[in-house]
Amino acid sequence: GKLGHRGTGYWVKHEHNKTISTIKLSRTGHNVVAVILGSILVFGILNNFIVLVLFCKFKTLRTPVNMLLLNISVSDMLVCLFGTTLSFAASIRGRWLVGKHGCMWYGFVNSCFGELQDAHR
Repeated sequence: GKLGHRGTGYWVKHEHNKTISTIKLSRTGHNVVAVILGSILVFGILNNFIVLVLFCKFKTLRTPVNMLLLNISVSDMLVCLFGTTLSFAASIRGRWLVGKHGCMWYGFVNSCFGELQDAHR
């Protein structure tokens, strides 16, 4: 099935578009998730930014294999910027903030950039 957001919980859809399970998080649960997502966001952006700076600074790192690693790093940074930020904001507020279109954007961004990462592993 598909996992998505609805209200303050998460829902799972079965193949026949019937909601089969809903998981509600408490305020504490949302806070724990927000701390974890915030850490992923900060470390993901900082570490991948360092990779980009080192790659630009040292020409000896510009090998074909390192180009693949750079692509993974850029994809990961894009997931952090355009995907993780939405989940982080939702966890802080305890609800999904950007509606149906934001949910579709979230799914697209994570799928698109996630596939770019997986394509090179």
